[in-house]
Amino acid sequence: SDKFNLTDRSHFFTQWVKKAAAQIINLIGSAASFYFFRDYLGLSLIFKNKYWMLAFLFAIVFSVTTAFNQSTMVYFAQYVLHDKNLVGIMNVLYYVPTILGFFVSVKLYDRFGKTKMMVIGALISIVGYAMPILMPNSVIYNEIAQAVKGLGQAPLLGALWALFPDTIEYGHWKTGHRIEGLLYSGGSLGQKLGLGIGTATVGWVLGIGHYNGALANQPLSAIHAIYWIFIYLPVIAFVIQLIILHFYKIDEIYPQIMTDLKNHKFADGADK
Repeated sequence: SDKFNLTDRSHFFTQWVKKAAAQIINLIGSAASFYFFRDYLGLSLIFKNKYWMLAFLFAIVFSVTTAFNQSTMVYFAQYVLHDKNLVGIMNVLYYVPTILGFFVSVKLYDRFGKTKMMVIGALISIVGYAMPILMPNSVIYNEIAQAVKGLGQAPLLGALWALFPDTIEYGHWKTGHRIEGLLYSGGSLGQKLGLGIGTATVGWVLGIGHYNGALANQPLSAIHAIYWIFIYLPVIAFVIQLIILHFYKIDEIYPQIMTDLKNHKFADGADK
């Protein structure tokens, strides 16, 4: 039995190593393109654009939570709710509020600002991801939690890629140079980094918890590992997102930036 468990765990680790390796190879290719085939001046200007750095970091953390959500529902449904067939309806309950909320959020960005809407989305997401702590085995309760998660995702998803155009304008105003392609490429790299980190983390945490895919009933350590990747780590990631958004204050100065650029004015110290 111990030999079988060891073999099964080895197979499980092998599969996750393959997934992680694929992500790493993809990341190496993206990073090589980003760092070695771009002009040196553009790279140096990135580090003068604090809001791009924050948006890049946010894209990484946001994509980590996306990887958690995509990878862990099947484990939670099968081993905590004891019905893997719930995955379909749980995903529907997540994505329908996301899609509907996306269209509502787009109309509210101009009124409240993208950053404030993203803060609201992160707070709602924290509530949704934390809800299973209270009643982890209740199907109906967790279905409601999925809908809350999806609702919180909407303003974040809608605004994430809108952050980068704003940072391009800020960088132009701050430095006197406009490097659109490079900054957009960085956003894509941040997304790939986050998905790779998130996918690998799921495998590592399950491995630490001695998850064994051949067992109908997992050991308590594996159940705790599933709780961590389905509940606690996403909550921590959303708290980090809130911290990043606290320092992302471009909405407050963006109107002035656009006015200055329209009048060909730049920040002090910019290359005129």
